[in-house]
Amino acid sequence: MKMGQISLTITSVRAERRDLKERLLSCGLCLLMAVALTEIPAAAWHLTDMTPLRFIAYVAAAAVIAAILLPDLSDKKTRLMLTATAVGLVILFIILTATGTLSLSMGRLMNQILESRYLRTGYYAVPYAAAGSGLLALSLMEMIIGGLCALLMKMKLRGAVLVLPALMVILGGIDILPVNGWYVVFGAACLLMMAAMTGISPKAVGMAAAGLIIVSLVLGLVMAPVSGLAKARQSLDKQVHKLTKENSVMAMPEGNLKDLKAFEPTDAPALLVDMDTWTGTYIRGFVGGTYKDSTWQSLSPEDLREEAATLYVLQRDAFFGSTQYGNLWNSSDLEATDLVYEDNRITVRPDGACRAFTYLPYGISDEAAPDLDPHAITTEGDAGRMSGVTGNLAPIEAAYLLLGTLADGSVQADEAYLTAEEHYRDYVYTHFLDVPEEVLTALSEAGLTGSTGISTTQARKEIREALKLFMTYDESAVTLNGSRDFLAYLCDVNPRGYSVHYASLATMMLRTYGIPARYVEGYVVTQDRAGRQAEGEAMVLTQKNSRAFVEFYLDGIGWLPFDPTPGYEAEIYYELPQGQGMADNTPGNTSLEELQEENEPENEQKTVNVQEEDDGSRRPVGLNLHEVLILSLLILLGCLVLYGIYIYQKRQYLRRRRLFMKEGEVRRATGYILADTCRLQEAAGQEIPAEQDRFMKELWFSRHAVSEEQRQNALQGLEKAEADWRTQLPLWKRIVHRFIKGDVY
Repeated sequence: MKMGQISLTITSVRAERRDLKERLLSCGLCLLMAVALTEIPAAAWHLTDMTPLRFIAYVAAAAVIAAILLPDLSDKKTRLMLTATAVGLVILFIILTATGTLSLSMGRLMNQILESRYLRTGYYAVPYAAAGSGLLALSLMEMIIGGLCALLMKMKLRGAVLVLPALMVILGGIDILPVNGWYVVFGAACLLMMAAMTGISPKAVGMAAAGLIIVSLVLGLVMAPVSGLAKARQSLDKQVHKLTKENSVMAMPEGNLKDLKAFEPTDAPALLVDMDTWTGTYIRGFVGGTYKDSTWQSLSPEDLREEAATLYVLQRDAFFGSTQYGNLWNSSDLEATDLVYEDNRITVRPDGACRAFTYLPYGISDEAAPDLDPHAITTEGDAGRMSGVTGNLAPIEAAYLLLGTLADGSVQADEAYLTAEEHYRDYVYTHFLDVPEEVLTALSEAGLTGSTGISTTQARKEIREALKLFMTYDESAVTLNGSRDFLAYLCDVNPRGYSVHYASLATMMLRTYGIPARYVEGYVVTQDRAGRQAEGEAMVLTQKNSRAFVEFYLDGIGWLPFDPTPGYEAEIYYELPQGQGMADNTPGNTSLEELQEENEPENEQKTVNVQEEDDGSRRPVGLNLHEVLILSLLILLGCLVLYGIYIYQKRQYLRRRRLFMKEGEVRRATGYILADTCRLQEAAGQEIPAEQDRFMKELWFSRHAVSEEQRQNALQGLEKAEADWRTQLPLWKRIVHRFIKGDVY
């Protein structure tokens, strides 16, 4: 008997040590996750100014985790102390929120997060008005994450804890998350700590940890500079783009001119177009504003970092670059002028074209383009959504005539438009006149550069004539430029090609004339086809109707299309005002506002700062008491849901355990029966009968066989203990045991 008691004591001590070790490892894992999930993003969000004080956040998170995992909740005093601490933390949270202290900290943190997202995606969000130190917010995040992980560990839901680090290993390894290498290391460390908790030998854990960290560092920190892996990543991105955005093979290269293939379009449908009065129309899709490494692309978020707020306000309150002319035409009072054109309603719907772009005809207004998003800065509103465009089409051919009426004072432009156009024009001239040095040299040697100070009409005429002499139109041309720049190769080696070649050269040539220009890919309704189209009948544009062309900026008016490809000279015709050379718009000379002031000197213009707004321009971060209470209730509800899941799982376990008692292996089932019987007897305040105690010791410390009859006797004892438990305990205690502690079935 003494040996049995000693063995029982040793077994109990070992079990307690294992339990303590597991709880300490759980604390370490939860603290690691809490710190990593805030510190790694903090590095990505450049919150480095709080480094000396971050130990406060660590201590707070560690205290919350330890308070959940280490105490023995069976002790009443411990439960009361933890309850009081939780209530105190909730009160502190309400005070910090109500006084605005937490709001200021969250504002700082949220602004950094928004800026980080903008730099990665080009999607701009209005910053918060007030922003203090982010330390308090980081501390709160670490406490919440650590506490949540601790609760999941306490509920034995280790699988749920593993999901996040495992996901970060995957996302970090393929360079989706920022600071990806460290995310992989963090995820690997979490997984290895969980492995240690399951009983794997320390040596195996150490070897696996070293291997995973080395692989993580290679994946996360070396992948970006390695050109071969970068090319593989680009190839993967291209394949994903084709699978998710394209229904058929696109005829246009979407700006990628490296080793450009021949123009081999198919009859695959792209767009459905309908007009009240059919006329030739150019429809823009992909727009390339900057040229680098033989590729046309949008400006990067970093390029527009200082101008993002201004562009957002312009797009939200004034116009998008793609709808500027349409907005101006619709808002101008043209009844007293000769600019009388019938309304022409147009509808454009996607029917197979690449879904990465929004397809807009020139002359459309932003009211007709609901898919444009002012938050999309780098693409000027094109968020890659295209449900369809329906609206009045302003006549492109009248753009210079409208400029003439604005310049001579026949029509007064809205003051808000003049101010917005001035800011937008500054942005245009800053970013869309760049010509790479290698390209400029090649253009100069080929005699394809121009001089500044001439009109846009004269510049387009000279460019068209120069390209007609220099280039040979050939849709079967294959431009294998290899490592050389595409445009330099085109000028020096093989001046042959189709619309992509002509548009790329013409864009750079316009820039040498001092005219802002961009490369565009889209679709065209030719004048000939429009003349043959029956009214009321929709037109299907296929890949054969896809084209590359140029858009140039006409000061005061907006972006207009220009097609330099031979045979398309008559597709875009601009009417010029008679005897008004200034209306032909020599780029960069005089603004509309100055011209209108000359014609009407008594008209005093107001100065409006579009970057700073008085009302509603920045989101408030303060919370009122009502919002604090709602937030507190939501947090409480979330905790209750988690605890409900925990209790549900425990009751499911007890149900399976009860079933095993009746049908499972006899010896183990009898042990479960006796253990549950003892638990019920202790809860009811009863002593364990001597016969039952003797049978338990025989079951635990001997190898005697247990018969089915003994199991049935044990089941009868369990039923009696349950009956005594129900009669001797008050209702509220039974509810606590069943639905709060979850230790009784």
